[in-house]
Amino acid sequence: MTQPPMALPQSLAGQYQIERLLGEGGMATVYLAHDVRHGRKVAIKVIRPDVAASLGTERFLAEIKLTASLQHPHILGLIDSGVATSPGTGEQLFYVMPYVQGETVRARLARDGAFPIAEAVGILAEVADALACAHGQGIVHRDIKPENLLLGQGHAMVADFGIAKALDRSLHGPSITRTGASVGTPVYMAPEQLVGDPGVDHRADLYALGVVAYEILTASRPFAGNDVAGMLAAALTQPAPLLSARLSSTPPRLVRLVADLLERDPADRPQSAATVRDSLRMILAGLSTSDPRVELPARRPRVLFAVLGAVGAVLIGGLAVSQWRRGEGPTSPAPSLAARTPRSVAVLPFENMNGDSASDYFGDGMAEELISALGRIPGLRVASRTSSFAMKGRNTGLEEVGKRLSVGTVLEGSVRRDGDLVRITARLVDVSRDSVLWAGQYTSQLRNVLFLQDSLARAIVGALSGTLSGEPTLVLARPRSWDPDAYEDYLRGRRFLRQRRPGSMTAAIRSFESAIRRDSSFAPAYAGLADAYVLSAPYESKPPREVFPQARDAARFALELDSTLAEAYTSLGMVAMFYEWNWADAGRSLRRGVELNPSSAEGRLFYSWYWLFQGQMDSATAEISRAYDLDPLSPVIATRRGNILIKQNRDAEAIRYFRNALELDSTSYYARVGLAVAFIRTNQPDSARRTVPRRIVRPGTAESAYATWVLVQLGDTAAAREELRALQDAARRGYVSADGLAAMYSLLGDTTRAFAMLAEAERERAFTLPFMPTMVSFDSLRDTAPYKALIGRVGVVVPPN
Repeated sequence: MTQPPMALPQSLAGQYQIERLLGEGGMATVYLAHDVRHGRKVAIKVIRPDVAASLGTERFLAEIKLTASLQHPHILGLIDSGVATSPGTGEQLFYVMPYVQGETVRARLARDGAFPIAEAVGILAEVADALACAHGQGIVHRDIKPENLLLGQGHAMVADFGIAKALDRSLHGPSITRTGASVGTPVYMAPEQLVGDPGVDHRADLYALGVVAYEILTASRPFAGNDVAGMLAAALTQPAPLLSARLSSTPPRLVRLVADLLERDPADRPQSAATVRDSLRMILAGLSTSDPRVELPARRPRVLFAVLGAVGAVLIGGLAVSQWRRGEGPTSPAPSLAARTPRSVAVLPFENMNGDSASDYFGDGMAEELISALGRIPGLRVASRTSSFAMKGRNTGLEEVGKRLSVGTVLEGSVRRDGDLVRITARLVDVSRDSVLWAGQYTSQLRNVLFLQDSLARAIVGALSGTLSGEPTLVLARPRSWDPDAYEDYLRGRRFLRQRRPGSMTAAIRSFESAIRRDSSFAPAYAGLADAYVLSAPYESKPPREVFPQARDAARFALELDSTLAEAYTSLGMVAMFYEWNWADAGRSLRRGVELNPSSAEGRLFYSWYWLFQGQMDSATAEISRAYDLDPLSPVIATRRGNILIKQNRDAEAIRYFRNALELDSTSYYARVGLAVAFIRTNQPDSARRTVPRRIVRPGTAESAYATWVLVQLGDTAAAREELRALQDAARRGYVSADGLAAMYSLLGDTTRAFAMLAEAERERAFTLPFMPTMVSFDSLRDTAPYKALIGRVGVVVPPN
């Protein structure tokens, strides 16, 4: 073996024991070594003396420090670096990396030839992801080639970040007299790199990635057949041959992508590695869309199954690729299809073909994420989650679904999981014509499920793009976790969050925290955590001072990771509104949430509350009406629409919405007590007596006193006092909202205790305190000075009568 320089083992004694030579290249020699302290194998790369002399110690250490800052699963990290010295041998520059059990892409090519298409695309996507990370920190590799791509445990890793950059600077710096010198392997170098252009940037790495892509797919380089000089001349003067000329089975989207990467002018290439990565992921997701084993849901026989094979999934991925060409918009369907495509869609829960109800969360979560993604598209109305999910398990034709949800198109699908494989089928149906606008079938590993989800969303937008303005696909992308376990925890959390029952918020918090432990950069998990903390105050009677600061921290961190998360802005607005009483911040955050997701019924519900607290009844009514139109099957929104109608003295109209809510959920305390209040206000005491609930639930809000108000109006003070005793008993067992007790004391004539509880409510930032001016339970206190002073401190505006 080639012996290491004498200085090296002497300088590393006690830290690393060199065992054998791993390989030699034009810049460095690599040795396998044993890390004495940690008991592991490492690779030590020693820069060749002539290269080191040109590079210089200071420049090497500066560049290697930048490389050390790169932390990414597909970048071979840096363990250590330094300069080995000994008398008579000079300085030896070295750096230490993890030893990867595996082989280089070059070794694999030499042994097996071209890679299978799906495997090649997966490797390229991982390399592009690594480049996106490095480029985001201003670090360009400059020597992407098969020798620097390692394959280990089924994944790719990029080695030698930063070193080529340091060498390139040294060769082009003012102290170097060589003209036109450049660093890199010539056949992988971009044209601007070949001619020594000092303005070489990250797009040179993308060109090299294109060459690597061509080579691993065809086992030949783009200009093969010439000698090296001929290949370089061709690269400078000729367009690269298309992949399809040598591999006819290459998907057209992949042919287009590689051609774009190999453009001679950097301005004509994709402008970011992130764009390349996302498109490769979509191509990977679409490679198995024709699997005939994927099952279709059989619950809606009226859908025209015959067209599924013909329509296929040809739209997937084409939209993103087309964005790279300047002056081109997204690909759209044929005009005849686009001309009749409605601007509204409902996404039904994906049917669980495994028949295991315990894993329903997976298909439900896929549908919910699609609803959230599509809701961000300007000009597209998306039925909200609650209404869409109300269709689950019903044997209802799609035409009836469209009527009930007021949408022109419906997306339905199914999910089957076989071990680590996920099989998804979906179709978009024009319900008025009972015809399929788009259909697709997918099979992929669980870790790639988010690729499939993004592909679905983009394909749906593609099918609807004829009726949408601008480039709607651009707003779909958002940072998510590519850790399948973290994603599953997140989906479980969202399912618990939907349940809105005692214990579900605690379960949601545990699930979101588990997702974050697995992936600390998973922005939607932080947003879900913020939602769960906010809602645990009213639904699980948690003290606001305990949960709202945690909600605020989680929402802020989510927005640091992804500033486009509508739900995080909504959570911040809730914190500002109900806890901080900061109305300017509340308005800004809630408005931003609605702007980012116009189809979020929940966001519009909370925005309606903001306008209510500002005394703007017209705006409050407009927002709650929009929320109801988006989510007509939500008992919560139907109840809140009734509440706002009561505040406008439109009690007879409110009755219809409370009854609607009870038809949707007969156990809803808030709908039942709201209906009883409306009956009293419309002089229907017998109906109120039959309706009023006699069981306090969720003592975390002042709405627990509404039943007491109804009983007092009916003259049943004994029952009203029993309600008070029940709440007092609850307070001895745990947290009870002080404004709820204050309302009950007020209703029963104990003003002294009422104001004492209101003072406590102010200290604890009771959740429903901003509602006081619109709650009938506080009518007897409205003209008192302490009450008016409290309302002033809270900052709500009393609406006109």
